[in-house]
Amino acid sequence: MPAAAKYQFRAYSASAATWFISMGVGQVVITWLVTVVLHETPERIGIMQTISMLPTLLLLIVGGTMADRRDPRTILMVCHVIFAAHPAALAWVIYAGYFSYDIMLAFALVGGFAGAFVMPARDTLLTNVTQGASMQKSVAFVNILQFGGQLIGILLAARAETIGAEPLLLLQTVMLLLGLYFISRLDAVPRAPAQKGIASAFKEMKE
Repeated sequence: MPAAAKYQFRAYSASAATWFISMGVGQVVITWLVTVVLHETPERIGIMQTISMLPTLLLLIVGGTMADRRDPRTILMVCHVIFAAHPAALAWVIYAGYFSYDIMLAFALVGGFAGAFVMPARDTLLTNVTQGASMQKSVAFVNILQFGGQLIGILLAARAETIGAEPLLLLQTVMLLLGLYFISRLDAVPRAPAQKGIASAFKEMKE
């Protein structure tokens, strides 16, 4: 693989690793906040988890269509900016004393949009940064980063009782901003002129 291509893949890998570390931290912190801090029932915990997954279920095809029609690098950068603010805002809500189950539902809903747009854009971008390399090896390596990053995040968040929620949520923000930096080092993905309009977008989603 040429040196420039290696740099692109390393920057992509670093952005993926920081994203998955952040997600691992978030999985534990959110569950800990609802179960230990708010003492919610299993039913209400299940409702929150369902709401967090609903946007991905409903919008994944929309996100895939956007990744096909737009530069996935730009999509990822926008998502990283939005979702870096997400845990920082939750940390402020907790610090200010406005923390409640309803607030958690709202944050779970907003956070659920991440998967719908980030996953298709990241998969599309992987194809671009693996030019001259084995796609199978690249996919395997990214899968290792996914589970390894989440494991690191979970281990960090396992000390939530000692560290507290706010520092861990701010750690999420830092990881996402680092990921934003690495994504900014990637080349934009050129897109062929696509047919514009809502009708063509719906046609692509149907296909």
